This record gives sequence, C-alpha cells and structure tokens, in this order.
Amino acid sequence: MSTIILSLQWELVSDGLKNSFRHRPIPIDHQLYGLLNAKPRIIPVGGNQKKGIPSTMTKTEFIFHSSTGGMMSPTNWCKRNYKSFMAAVIADHPEVPFLTPHELRTPAQPCGKMKASTYFLWPS
Repeated sequence: MSTIILSLQWELVSDGLKNSFRHRPIPIDHQLYGLLNAKPRIIPVGGNQKKGIPSTMTKTEFIFHSSTGGMMSPTNWCKRNYKSFMAAVIADHPEVPFLTPHELRTPAQPCGKMKASTYFLWPS
C-alpha cells in the first residue's frame, strides 16, 4: 500500500508486530545463550537479614530485573550496569569511544550487513 502526497510517494512499512501478543525471534549466538540460560529465573525478594525476616522466592520474566523481580527501568539499568560496563571496555580498549545502548543496536559491519552464518536463533 502506498500513499501519494504532493508528488512524493511514501510506502507504509509494517513489521507485523502491532499487537502485544506477537513475538519476533532475536538471533543470538551459543555463548550468549549459555549466559542467559545460567541466570536464575527464581530470585529472592524482600526479607531482612538483620531482623531475621526470610526473603520470598519469586519467579521473574526479565533478564535485567528490579529488586522486586519486575522490570528494571532503562535509566536504572544504564546507571547500575551499562555505564560501568562501558568504563571497563574503554579502560581495556582506549580506542573505543563511549557508545550508547542505542548505538549498539546494529552490528558493527558496513551497512548493518553480516554473513548469515554469524547469526544463530535461540537453540531449541
């Protein structure tokens, strides 16, 4: 479907994910799969060691989760995890500039193209 406005032609592009129940596979390699699979899915929440109050074990759906097992805000994630990660990368490799998470969304290949063999879908 296309729309013509003032002699300009625009093409409407949809990735087919207009509903919250739709999913898109994200390609990852086997090393990342192993790291993700090793993360605990049931985490301790609450409690107080000083007062002797035990924590409750809670299942979380998130890789980066808050202290209650819910979604961690992007700002908190950046402050608590990403900035120290980039500082360590730059300390080891001073030639690497500070990159934002948005800049890491595309592969470090010209025009975002990679060999098909570079990508792996989540192994089943």
